[in-house]
Amino acid sequence: ASMRRCLLTQDQDFFALHRANSDHAGIVHTTVDVNFKRLAANIVAEIEKCPDLTGRLLKVYRGSA
Repeated sequence: ASMRRCLLTQDQDFFALHRANSDHAGIVHTTVDVNFKRLAANIVAEIEKCPDLTGRLLKVYRGSA
C-alpha cells in the first residue's frame, strides 16, 4: 500500500477489506480463467476504462471484455 501499487487477486475476502477501508491503491479481483491471454486482455481492457484505481475495487470476470 505504501508503494501505491494495486493488488490483483482471486480472493473474495478482499471485498470485505475494501468495504471496511478504501484507502488503498486499488484492488482488481478476477475469477479463475486458464486462458491467461484472455484474462490478461480482460484486465487491461477494464483498467483502461478506469485508469485511476485509487480506492476502487475492480471486478474482472471471464466475459468482462
